[in-house]
Amino acid sequence: PKGNTEAMVHALEHTLRLHPDHPQACHLYIHAMEAGPYPARAVAAAEALLHRVPAAGHLVHMPSHLFARVGRYEDVIVSNELAVAADDAYFAMDANPNFYYVYHAHNLHFLTFGAMMQGQYDKAIAAARRLEKAIPGPVLDGYAPIIEGIVPTTYHVMIRFGKWEDVLNEPEPPANRPVIRATHYYARGIALAALGRTKEARKEANRFIKQMKKVPGDWWVFANRIEDVLPIAQNMLEGELAYREGRLEEAWAALERALEAEDRLAYDEPPGWVVPVRHAMGALLMESGEYAWAEKLYREDQIAHPGNGWSLLGLKQALEAQEKQDEATRVAAKLETAWKNVTDRPTSSCACAPLT
Repeated sequence: PKGNTEAMVHALEHTLRLHPDHPQACHLYIHAMEAGPYPARAVAAAEALLHRVPAAGHLVHMPSHLFARVGRYEDVIVSNELAVAADDAYFAMDANPNFYYVYHAHNLHFLTFGAMMQGQYDKAIAAARRLEKAIPGPVLDGYAPIIEGIVPTTYHVMIRFGKWEDVLNEPEPPANRPVIRATHYYARGIALAALGRTKEARKEANRFIKQMKKVPGDWWVFANRIEDVLPIAQNMLEGELAYREGRLEEAWAALERALEAEDRLAYDEPPGWVVPVRHAMGALLMESGEYAWAEKLYREDQIAHPGNGWSLLGLKQALEAQEKQDEATRVAAKLETAWKNVTDRPTSSCACAPLT
């Protein structure tokens, strides 16, 4: 804890003992606890706030910050669906939201992230498509340095679920949307690499690098500078492309650089990079027979994103490959709980290396 954090937490806990459902106390306590080592202490506050002020989209959304930290991704989805509905009702009143459009976009972004982590493609892509159009052009122009970074989330959804042809069918974004344009080239490179079209993927990687240099350095993806986020994409693309080109050592080195860049990001929820690098690298390691290395990455991911089905699936497969059947069975039970509502189950932790 830094500065007066402990005093703030003490004051908030005292207040919540007196008024367990006080909206602002719950709101601030979630923020105080979500990044720390004991987020579960704020679960009661999150649950109390969810239906406390149903017309206030941001307050309805706030519990999802805490639910994501404790692996309750279904509740992340519910919280943000309710928040988006509250926003829609507010907009229908002929309001002039202006900066609140940023909060609305954040709700849709978080809904997309929750659905992605929960393995629910239809909900994820629907929310991402809404996010593309959630901010009127003039408002996006005014707040682009802080909000444009989350607008192209559709590409990340398509990558998450292996919709490679859909990625390639996306139209090229306009030149005045530098982050969206960079994400477009990144996604095309990933898709082409996954399809084995490595020469074409290399051209897209070069386009991405050129476009990355056109993004202003003082732009942000909420809590993270864009110059700290885009190198993750650069190294992810290089790693997956090198892997498909058969240069394994270079691939692992690039993916390790992506991991290190991801781990350096400032805490944010949703995170500044929404498809964990460990999911992709773990799947490629599994495909290469590096089961122990993959196991290590999946265990680390369960610390960062507890209870998510992607790395539980990967961990189960890595344990089975090493004939650690007892633990694999225990992990399989957790996976069944995590993805009990997922009917179209992924076959690996990343569509870039599907297991059959």
